[in-house]
Amino acid sequence: MYKIIFSGKIAENRDVESVKKNMATLFKLDEKGIEKLFCGSPVTVKKTEDKKMALKFKAAIEKTGGICKVTEVKSGTAKPPPIKKKIAESVPKKTPAPEAPKAETKCPKCGFAQEKSADCIRCGIVFSKFEGVGTLADAPATDGKSPDSPPQDRRNREKFEYYENSGGVGSLAPPLGLIIGGASAWGLAFVYQLIISWNPFIYINFLISAVFGGGIGYATGFGLEMGKSRHMALNFLIGTVTSGLGYYFSFKLAYETPEQVQEIVETGWVIAFKAFEVLTIQGNNVYVTWGIEALIVIACAAGGVFIKTNKPFCERCGVWTEKRELGSAKQIDVESIKRAVQNRDLNAILEFKKLTGSETRLNTNLHSCPNCRGWNLLSLEFKWEEFDDEGEMQEKSEEIDGFIILREEHLARLKQSIAQAGGY
Repeated sequence: MYKIIFSGKIAENRDVESVKKNMATLFKLDEKGIEKLFCGSPVTVKKTEDKKMALKFKAAIEKTGGICKVTEVKSGTAKPPPIKKKIAESVPKKTPAPEAPKAETKCPKCGFAQEKSADCIRCGIVFSKFEGVGTLADAPATDGKSPDSPPQDRRNREKFEYYENSGGVGSLAPPLGLIIGGASAWGLAFVYQLIISWNPFIYINFLISAVFGGGIGYATGFGLEMGKSRHMALNFLIGTVTSGLGYYFSFKLAYETPEQVQEIVETGWVIAFKAFEVLTIQGNNVYVTWGIEALIVIACAAGGVFIKTNKPFCERCGVWTEKRELGSAKQIDVESIKRAVQNRDLNAILEFKKLTGSETRLNTNLHSCPNCRGWNLLSLEFKWEEFDDEGEMQEKSEEIDGFIILREEHLARLKQSIAQAGGY
């Protein structure tokens, strides 16, 4: 028998409230329950016959910032059974059937192996709501190898998973998006209409419309980000509303009455001078131009919303992840990495090949929760330089779509590969 004992203390450089919050999430305890754990004296949080499982629970607790230990309770220290009647002693005892081994489940999100349960003790996902969950014992062998194959064989067959947005919406997200986006639409409409009325070139107006829509979308996305909206369809809808309002405001500033609208349709706009001929846009072409401008504003607003809200979110802690550069490697075999991404080959991603003569760099970025550090997400970007049509050297880049879920042991392998490729 093994006991997992929490000492009631926390690791150095860890915040008490943060550790309590993480422990409450791990054991699913309320405020009173978590206070009992932090009573100042050691508390036994779990007992198990499996030493491996005990060590895994110890690692999970230490991950939250708590200090614990595993103690073995030997059978010899147990109290002797009471003396029974002789007649009872004469009855032969039945040999109990051997206990079946406990089923282990591997979390499909973070890859943490644990006793079969309803949710993951590491990342907190509910297995019934997540596809692809099965016991490790039931996992079929591949390539003629059994489940007891060496660890190296298992690593070679390891596939990565992509992060998937939950689609959750904070209660304040819609009003914040509409209020902040609407306010920016009203303010930017004045600036937009001022520039449009001053600019004599109709084609440049399309570029100005793009900047106008992008500004509204970015402000709307800022409000949605504050409200913690992860529902992209809703985000785009709110961005469409605020950008549509912005274009309507600018239109009303320019044409206050229907008579003014009719006048501009009849007279049109001068778009070019050719010899002694003046080229203009009139009639239905004016409506077409307004329609194109409106579509540009709405499309660019959607882009601004996407930039602000398309990033991972830690559902466990309720916060957006933070992005930091993990490292950059030189002389990368781009095609091998693209094939690995297509095949979801984690081993080929973590131990990528170096191609002599290649001018392409691989930038690796890590997205992780600032509170729990429960899981890490990897994004990849290729960068290279090439000459443009005018002979100027330009830097080009290409991002790989999606965020790859990584565990701590994966990070060490990836950092080693970056160093071997002459990166930093």
